[in-house]
Amino acid sequence: MKAQKFLALAGMLTMILPLASLASSKTSKEQKKKVAVVDQVELAGKTLKPGSYQLEWQGNGPTVEVNFMQSGKTLLTAPATVAQLHQKAPYDAVVESTKKNGSRTISEIEWNNQREALRFGPQARTSRAHRSSKRAS
Repeated sequence: MKAQKFLALAGMLTMILPLASLASSKTSKEQKKKVAVVDQVELAGKTLKPGSYQLEWQGNGPTVEVNFMQSGKTLLTAPATVAQLHQKAPYDAVVESTKKNGSRTISEIEWNNQREALRFGPQARTSRAHRSSKRAS
């Protein structure tokens, strides 16, 4: 009797564990995208110079930590929200805004033909229609 219960439990675990690992790998999927920053901007208390960056983050959000990288080195990490646009972005865009002190900051990054965008700062929590001001490569 104990052997039958043990075998039944082992059989259920054999079926459940692969499903659990699939679910966890999907939610912790590493995201990688490229972006070109045209202007010098401040983000997460650091300055990003104009240039091309590799962005990496874990998962599908809604909140993520985004690493801005060049030549395999992380230059800064900033909190962001993964947002769904109302329509697909028509092109790659780095949306900038100007702070009260006159410095520029990144408020959103969008990628061509994608509905997913990254929002930074206070506007990360608000939903808005698609709007772009700067192109990225």
